[in-house]
Amino acid sequence: MAEAGHSSNKLHFQLDRISFFTDGVFAIAITLLVIEFKVPVVEHPTDAALWDRLAHMGLLLLGFLISFCIVGYYWSVHHRIFGYVEKYTSRLIWLNLMFLFSVVLLPFTSGLLGEYASETHLHLPYGIYVANICLTAIMNAILWFYLTNHNQGKPIIIAAHSQGSTHAKRLLKEFFDGKALSKQLVSAYIVGMAIDPAYYSKLKACASPQENGCICAWRTFQEGYEPDFVQKEKFTSIVTNPLTWNIQEQKADRFVNNGSILYNFNKIESHVAGAIVHDGVLWTPKPKFLGSFLYRTKNYHIADYNFYYLINFHGTTNRTIQVYNRNFP
Repeated sequence: MAEAGHSSNKLHFQLDRISFFTDGVFAIAITLLVIEFKVPVVEHPTDAALWDRLAHMGLLLLGFLISFCIVGYYWSVHHRIFGYVEKYTSRLIWLNLMFLFSVVLLPFTSGLLGEYASETHLHLPYGIYVANICLTAIMNAILWFYLTNHNQGKPIIIAAHSQGSTHAKRLLKEFFDGKALSKQLVSAYIVGMAIDPAYYSKLKACASPQENGCICAWRTFQEGYEPDFVQKEKFTSIVTNPLTWNIQEQKADRFVNNGSILYNFNKIESHVAGAIVHDGVLWTPKPKFLGSFLYRTKNYHIADYNFYYLINFHGTTNRTIQVYNRNFP
């Protein structure tokens, strides 16, 4: 455990080095932009003469403002996307360096534009400056594409709800069902929508905590309630009990549920809701929490995740990741 903790700390230290280096380059780039400004020299200073000299610096000022906004924007974008980075590779380091190369060129190309902008017969300064901006945009796009599409074989967990589950169903069908990418799938939480078992050729419902590459789906209603739209469905939807991680029609008491999230997502409540698989839906006896006597609805769609939060995301998910790591070391 100590060795694992040391490796994790070392990895975070290396990622921090990349981020700090990047922040330093951006800071230097902005500093160099400011250095291009020289205090105007007026031989016989008057307000009119000084204003005239400042007016001649207008294009230089405009180039500075544009370049400052560009550098600031790409720094904020880089800051956001690197917030999701958990592991670095040599390719990522080189892509980051190439992106920074385009950034550090901006003070030079901006200064070149400002110096020769008044020479209306010259087009090269404008061309070089625009090319620099385009290069920065392209390198940022390449870096973003790499970070979002090349996960180096890391495990994948998909979580969706309601309308998002409609999109997730199609995502699984097109990219995971019977595809090589399914080997990286730990589990797919497709919650709040009906799923026809025949829709997929290979993907099945999660039936035990030891399974991976499967679908965990449910729609939550009060015990004994079956809406009209469910009765009209021509198939029995995939359902996995989120408390027991099986598909059997057996009751899991609310006392095995160690954590639900209610109201403002700021407190975990224990023993709120049980779970029973029944004919394509998930039933629960009426949930128990402070003020639950005022909770009259029998359709708990809005709380599909909330009722079973802790056991799913702090329990079952961790177990399935462990299973995945055993199968695909």
